[in-house]
Amino acid sequence: MTHHTLQHRKTPTWLSLVFSASCALATAQSAMAASPPSLGVAPRVSNGPAETATKTGLLFIADAGAQRVDIYAQIGLSQIASIGTGSDVPGALAVDREGNLYVASQNDRNVKVYAPPYTSAPFKTYRKGIIGSGATSIAISRDGTVYIASNIIVAVYPRHRVQPSQTLSIDECCVTGIDSIALDAAGNLYAAFLSSGSTLGYVGVFMNGSGPGNLLLGPFNGSQFSVAVDKRGDLLVGNNTSHLIGVYAPGQAQPWKTVTDYNSGPNAIAFDSSGNRLYVSDSPTTITTLSWPAAVTLSTEQVSGPTVGIATYPAPPF
Repeated sequence: MTHHTLQHRKTPTWLSLVFSASCALATAQSAMAASPPSLGVAPRVSNGPAETATKTGLLFIADAGAQRVDIYAQIGLSQIASIGTGSDVPGALAVDREGNLYVASQNDRNVKVYAPPYTSAPFKTYRKGIIGSGATSIAISRDGTVYIASNIIVAVYPRHRVQPSQTLSIDECCVTGIDSIALDAAGNLYAAFLSSGSTLGYVGVFMNGSGPGNLLLGPFNGSQFSVAVDKRGDLLVGNNTSHLIGVYAPGQAQPWKTVTDYNSGPNAIAFDSSGNRLYVSDSPTTITTLSWPAAVTLSTEQVSGPTVGIATYPAPPF
């Protein structure tokens, strides 16, 4: 298999550039209001100190309706900037350890990668290995391996390569689509998928991130699911139909905790770098922040558009 190597971009000071750019653009706010922003970046002015946002990290939210990815400070959810995605309707998101943002298109079979500080066009695009109606979820390992789920498969891309080295599939009858994927600290890949006419959900696992996948949990009644792994190794399964998150200890088939009281979600879930905060995309314009593992609601914030996908930077180390 032929591989195409792309240049690695390392920008150790990029995070401060995001905030300095937003501060500089604040003085031009009136001029921006007079003329519409370009499809490259539509900056926003932070409502809080740049230093606070730098320390607490970033939350990326895919706004499908506006065809952009909004960037927020994690604490307080003050919006800092936006990345226009052009004709692509953004969906699933992921961020690697260099801060590169991966954006899946809902209306095309591609995942585009934006380098920090996110003020230019994407520098890399994944197309090969993405099937069906496009990518539904993205996960990135600590060694830079990229996993992209689409339809009933997961394509695996070695670091800096856009040609998949292998594709993974669940060894289970009647799989109709993979909704969400997540990695644990050991490199095991979990996949929430639909089966039996999209009315039942399951979770499978690819040990060490390779196939074939084996059935782990389910069935669950529902039509949309999300997964994440916390720093203790517990598996979180979000059920958009039952409006809950089940928390499963390793090797257990029943949840030891269930988090409920969501309005219409959870649509997507993501941890901060400490693993002590969980961000939940609840209703189309609501992000709920929970302390973890206590699962106490810390805040509920309204955001500007439909929260299709979310991701955090720095990425969780587990």
